[in-house]
Amino acid sequence: MATPGRWILKINLGGARIVLKDPEGIEFEVAVELNFAVTNNETEYEYEAVIAGMNLALQLGAKNVIAYTDSQLVAQ
Repeated sequence: MATPGRWILKINLGGARIVLKDPEGIEFEVAVELNFAVTNNETEYEYEAVIAGMNLALQLGAKNVIAYTDSQLVAQ
């Protein structure tokens, strides 16, 4: 069942950790494991972390998610 309201998704530098907070303030923290070799470009890792975070949000029933990341390329 979906929780109405705004969910917050935060991705840290390098995408190693994602935090999803529901509208009631409950946090879900997960680490992202890649199934491919990463180049020097950390953006690939952050893209995967955003996708994983959005998938988690969907599985938890989120309808309104705001994502924050410290990668300018991913954010745009």
